Amino acid sequence: MRAYVTGGIEAHPVNADRQNLLQPEPAATIGRLIYRKLLEME
Repeated sequence: MRAYVTGGIEAHPVNADRQNLLQPEPAATIGRLIYRKLLEME
């Protein structure tokens, strides 16, 4: 996977297993993380 990524990779804990990542609570957590990272890019 590293061959397709430029820059750093950050790990963020989300309280869900991979089968439940898109349930409302984990998805909201992921959305907030992505939103904050996009704001940092401005």
